[in-house]
Amino acid sequence: MSLIIKQDRLQVQMLSIDSMVPSDHPIRVIDQFVEAGDDEKLGFVMKGQKTEGRPAYEIKSMIKLYMYGYINGIRSSRKLSKECNRNFELWWLMQELRPKHVTIANFRKENKSAFKELFRAFNIICMNAVLFGRKIVAIDGSKFKAVNSKIEQL
Repeated sequence: MSLIIKQDRLQVQMLSIDSMVPSDHPIRVIDQFVEAGDDEKLGFVMKGQKTEGRPAYEIKSMIKLYMYGYINGIRSSRKLSKECNRNFELWWLMQELRPKHVTIANFRKENKSAFKELFRAFNIICMNAVLFGRKIVAIDGSKFKAVNSKIEQL
């Protein structure tokens, strides 16, 4: 029986990060949306833009990272930081920036109200472009008492 031959890990390849992300990938929508928007108009601020110390990350890059987490259900700043190190999509989106979890958490904390406005605008654009399915979701309000006993209850 023949087997599929594996690639050699040590083989040098000439690849661009852009070629690893398909042209119809949703992450490109995030990139275009953030680049087209005015982050100062929405109220985003970035602390740490002083002359001394480590330079701050660009506001648009941090917004892109948080929007990626919003769409993919990643709420934790530690998980977002890990994804920046191992996810090709985020390498492309962040242009290989890898902020630490504290930076991500502080940016989120400083811009709570601006994120609300950003996601409201993003949802409106996605609805107008029919990117959301608009499926109905119903949640029943029933409550049940859980019993995890093998003894029959009377």
